[in-house]
Amino acid sequence: MRVLPSVFGSLMLMAFAISPLSANASIDEDAILHEVREFYAGYIRSYTSQKSQDLADNYMIAPLYFRNFEDVVFLQNRQEVVDYLASVFSKMTDQDYESSEILANNFCVLTETSAIVSIAFRRFNSNGDTILESGASYSLFKFDGSWRIAMLSSHPSENIVSCEGSGKLSI
Repeated sequence: MRVLPSVFGSLMLMAFAISPLSANASIDEDAILHEVREFYAGYIRSYTSQKSQDLADNYMIAPLYFRNFEDVVFLQNRQEVVDYLASVFSKMTDQDYESSEILANNFCVLTETSAIVSIAFRRFNSNGDTILESGASYSLFKFDGSWRIAMLSSHPSENIVSCEGSGKLSI
């Protein structure tokens, strides 16, 4: 695992985000949007259950860029993804994490093999107290027929990506 300067992660997210749908492409955006929503629902179930191995095997791809509020982490292989997630879940356990609530979400189809998911959420402890309110945005890519998260970034909850209409990115 390498920690990179935080500006690098922001630039990478912007570079991946600027991949608009081709004007000549004949793709079924609604079908892709449905795939992305189903993929993300599975990711949330696995994340909430704190299943590091399942997340690494079925939802993320290495190398993976992860920008938390302090820095950008470059996870170079599957084991680094598993180890990093285990450390995140350990911190959540230390905070007496009980559940999460998604406050808002946007699903943006960029191409037939790329999308952005952006959310605002809250985490609660076992007493029902808020232990975190944040936002997160995910760059998704379709590899060998399966969607995977290649990059994610934490950010303030009010800064989620905005999509026009039923989930299509406004460029």
